Amino acid sequence: MAKKDSICIETNDKRIMEALKEVGNKAKKPKKLMRIASQIMLEDVDSNFDTQGKNADESWQDWFDPYKIWREKNNRGGGELLVLEGEMREGVGRKVTETTAKVYSDKEYAAIHNFGFDDKITKHMKKSGKSFDVDMHIPKRTFMKWHEDLKQNILDELMAELYVNEKYNESFL
Repeated sequence: MAKKDSICIETNDKRIMEALKEVGNKAKKPKKLMRIASQIMLEDVDSNFDTQGKNADESWQDWFDPYKIWREKNNRGGGELLVLEGEMREGVGRKVTETTAKVYSDKEYAAIHNFGFDDKITKHMKKSGKSFDVDMHIPKRTFMKWHEDLKQNILDELMAELYVNEKYNESFL
């Protein structure tokens, strides 16, 4: 279940809502349509991890040199960006109702990576109890994004469902 702080992809795009309405009026199980839409969104997010943002029309900035050094020092290897332990990718899920399809991340730090972060943070030293400010910059690495290709994929799939339903008088919708 999505937390209040999590990020998600939702749409209120007019064309998709009209297509959903058209298909939904004929559908006996509208939740199935939402499952289809959310699965397409989920696959899109997953492919962004595979392509390191190219699917979202971006190229993710590589790690900064100090972080590369830390990774080598701690035997973390080269690996893929945003997939150090795989927790953020595995934290992406979906929620479907009769009228909504959402893809979200339940990881609090997902939004920081998705949108980037550039601000001061306060570090607290455990042993000494002292605090100090540190400039932190995490580049934007979008893995969850609403875009035209995603919208078109959803529209195409919904229209295919409508076509099959009408042509073969199927009641699986």
